[in-house]
Amino acid sequence: MVIALDLGTSSARATLYDARGRAVDGRFHQVRYAPSTTRDGGVEHDPARLLDAAAACLDAVVRAARHDDVQAVGITAFWHGLLGFDAGHRPVTPLLTWADSRSVREADLLRDALDEDALHARTGCHLHTSYWPAKLRWLARERPADVRRIDRWGSIGEHLELAFFGEAATSLSMASGTGLLDQETLGWDVEALAAAGIDRARLFPLVSPSDGRRGLRAPWAGRWPALRSVPWFPAIGDGAASNLGSDCTDPGRIALNVGTSAALRVVTDADTSPPRGLWRYRLDRRRSVLGGATSEGGNVYAWCRQVLQLPDEDAVERALAERAPDVHGLTVL
Repeated sequence: MVIALDLGTSSARATLYDARGRAVDGRFHQVRYAPSTTRDGGVEHDPARLLDAAAACLDAVVRAARHDDVQAVGITAFWHGLLGFDAGHRPVTPLLTWADSRSVREADLLRDALDEDALHARTGCHLHTSYWPAKLRWLARERPADVRRIDRWGSIGEHLELAFFGEAATSLSMASGTGLLDQETLGWDVEALAAAGIDRARLFPLVSPSDGRRGLRAPWAGRWPALRSVPWFPAIGDGAASNLGSDCTDPGRIALNVGTSAALRVVTDADTSPPRGLWRYRLDRRRSVLGGATSEGGNVYAWCRQVLQLPDEDAVERALAERAPDVHGLTVL
């Protein structure tokens, strides 16, 4: 058995899977939450609340498993989230999500100052408010006192590792969504770091997504004795996990995901620069995830259901199936 823990933009979920990759009935738990927003474009999460949600999901799933059932824990998290930690591993800043647009001025300045096409070719990311260079410069301008307290920058994945193990690393998958990773060398990009105003010492070590960590520390080891010695694998980007889970793992299949945001993604092992307007992230050292996204997905569906007073979801799905064209090789999640 393997536990899959997903930290999304609007909820945390954990599921127990058997050796064939099938979800085990009754071994699923979800905790919903919502980011806080500000009138100037801020979209933030409280990292303590996300940690509590993840722990509650694990509580429910581990409680339903026999002591010797679980062989590993896999984690996926939303890409692009930015969180600052002090030297004691405590969060200093809220977690700024991909939707936080307060750094638009910084993104514009960076586009004027840098060769965006060359940076996009190396990092797979545009100079945009979703990514870390603009966000880090905005934080340095708006919250300098907080920035001076930061020892390292990471994501919610590193927050969980620090809480559970006392140390953390960043998977290549999560790093590829920051706008700071050179995807050819698989190391931090010097120009992107300079644009962000930080150096590599302020980031966590880079690891492969297959590098598991063992040895939960107290009090978690006592809370989940079944997980004390099993490998916990570093968080990978939720989009990469979406393609894996839907078996869209080669250029012949495209995954359409409609979550809080919506995206089309294809996995490829070709080392080619993404076309302008698309992004390129990493699944692992060998495979890239190429695609594009919109900022609204499931939220639009929820709005339509409420405003248009649509029938129950099963009825909506039946109606869509009757009218939808037969699209070969398209997986809808």
